[in-house]
Amino acid sequence: IHLVRYTNATGDNLDDPRLRDSFSDESAGILNWLLDGYRAFDAGGLAPPAVTAEARAFYAASQDTIGRFIEACCVIGDPETTFVGRDELYAACVEWTRHHEMSVPTMQRFNQYLAAQGFKGVRKTCGEFRDRRFVSGIGLGRVAGEE
Repeated sequence: IHLVRYTNATGDNLDDPRLRDSFSDESAGILNWLLDGYRAFDAGGLAPPAVTAEARAFYAASQDTIGRFIEACCVIGDPETTFVGRDELYAACVEWTRHHEMSVPTMQRFNQYLAAQGFKGVRKTCGEFRDRRFVSGIGLGRVAGEE
């Protein structure tokens, strides 16, 4: 599915009483245009124009609440020295998304997103952080009310 922005809507040509006749007069050309389009699609798939790809990228970025949270509230660092509690990070994401009136991701989706971005889940086995789960390579900076 490709997002298509329709930016040329005008009321002037929408109420053409001869539109059906115009299409009838051009039916052979329209059929050939459709067949050419089908052949091109069959040969190489759908290649959207650049404006469509740009619109899709803009839409995807606007819907990436976890990525926007990370950008706004987190610091990325060395996985050996930068880490944060998994539950603490998720709680901060929930607070941030609610503060910005966005949909809150499930913890499963949140963890999948972090893994896909290359952040590793670790479990400390000794010291004061024993038996706690952390995410390495990321830390908390600001929270919802601080920006």
